[in-house]
Amino acid sequence: MILQMLAEGKITAEEADALLDALGTKTPPAPPHAAQRENIPEGIAGGLAGFAGRVATWGADFGAKISEEIRDGRVPILRWIGDCFDGHESVTEKSGKFDCDEVEIECSCEAGSYILKGVEEDGYRLNIKQRFGNADGPVIKEEGGRLLIKGSGIVRGELYLPQNLKYRIKLKSSAGRLEAENLTITGGDINTEAGSIRLDRLVAGSLSAKSSAGSVEGTAITARDLRLESDCGRIHLELAPTTGGHCSLKTDVGSLSLVVPFRSDLGYRLRAQADVGSIWCSPEFSVEEENKTVGHRRLKAETPGYRDRENQVELDLETDCGSIRVSGNA
Repeated sequence: MILQMLAEGKITAEEADALLDALGTKTPPAPPHAAQRENIPEGIAGGLAGFAGRVATWGADFGAKISEEIRDGRVPILRWIGDCFDGHESVTEKSGKFDCDEVEIECSCEAGSYILKGVEEDGYRLNIKQRFGNADGPVIKEEGGRLLIKGSGIVRGELYLPQNLKYRIKLKSSAGRLEAENLTITGGDINTEAGSIRLDRLVAGSLSAKSSAGSVEGTAITARDLRLESDCGRIHLELAPTTGGHCSLKTDVGSLSLVVPFRSDLGYRLRAQADVGSIWCSPEFSVEEENKTVGHRRLKAETPGYRDRENQVELDLETDCGSIRVSGNA
């Protein structure tokens, strides 16, 4: 009981030592290599797992905070450079129309943010600010059904697109936030090395999004093949499938949260794995297999009648250090 209370953080190591002394059950000093013993009490293992989960949460929050600082241009070194050299700021506005039903969009920058939004308009509008980059502004090329935007320095770009068209998108920022909203995407690749990703109201054929250090969030996402990944950050997704498909969430350090709709035409098969952390899924799932060992947890489950459902969705969730939660709504 004392060891359990210590593992859960209810008492300090000094208090545990005093209690053991009072009970006369204090163990003798451990030999130098005692840490290598094979059997670890379950309570202590649980405490270590909880601690690792808190570290993971801190890492995710830290990554999100850093990405916000970078996105808003508040990173000290970049601000210092801008102040010293009075970095030139350019403001570019451009509009036009696409003459095809499917458009390829490619946006990239060294540091900063891009926001792509679908709107009820016939043409597109681009507003982009660039500081401490090319004095002539970003490179913008439009060739038929392709729009290329390449910024340098610190960039803040907003691109409003006709929502009645289909898009193939590629967004990349070395340090900054990327967002896509209210679009139909046949194929997409979104990548930021130090920043967060936000997806909202997207219908996608194939879409992958990865943040090396930051969170990934998605709401009202419909996709046949969806892959969200973060090396160090939290992933939260609200899935809205209308047909069958595959959804994969993976993070090295951080928690995973998935919300799915429960309907009579939808069936889900879930595979979840957490090396350090807990796994929880809605009672709507029937657990087929569950393995719990020190440092490793695995769960396989599916909704009743999965194989008979009109639309079948495969869910794969994996984290090295963090918790997994799968919930739903009717």
